[in-house]
Amino acid sequence: MLEFVQGPIERIVDDAVVIRCGTFAMRIRVPRGASDGLKIGDDSRWYSQLLLREELFALFGFRTESERDLFNVLRSVSGLGPEKALLLLSAMRPAQLATTIRNEDKARLRTVKGIGDRLADRLIVELKDGLDEFLSADGATSADEPQSLRDVSRALQQLGYSRADAEAAATQCVKAAPKDASFETILKAALRSLQRGAAS
Repeated sequence: MLEFVQGPIERIVDDAVVIRCGTFAMRIRVPRGASDGLKIGDDSRWYSQLLLREELFALFGFRTESERDLFNVLRSVSGLGPEKALLLLSAMRPAQLATTIRNEDKARLRTVKGIGDRLADRLIVELKDGLDEFLSADGATSADEPQSLRDVSRALQQLGYSRADAEAAATQCVKAAPKDASFETILKAALRSLQRGAAS
């Protein structure tokens, strides 16, 4: 129905942007971190997916067509739905998520809020052999490669920490981690750092 929405940004919140379209504005749900670097007044394009259900009327937006397509694949998994699909795309870029599922990396999937053993199993069983088109979507090549500052920060925010605290802990732990450190190792170190800060 809507291929994309484009216009100046009126407002930015953690999981949404408001885009002015002529004489009206549209609130678009987006992955956390997707609006990083944007500011009020910037012209931006969001590849969109409109969901119309009895209990849901929502417009979701993504910076790339690949991300939107993966969102639609994810929400087809039994028991997952759009909210958890959005959380997965908030925590990992498309190629990283596709590689994580293909490699059956349940530990990493479980770091995403709302994804337990049962849903991790379903993601792997239902999607393991059907995500080849996303494996090179953003240049990621390995699910356990050292993660960028943005990736670790996103994961921490998904666990409920503020952006400022998440970025500070991620910066410290990404810099201190060995080059071959896994995502899970860096995330655990960042969580320990945040917990020590809360206790002091």
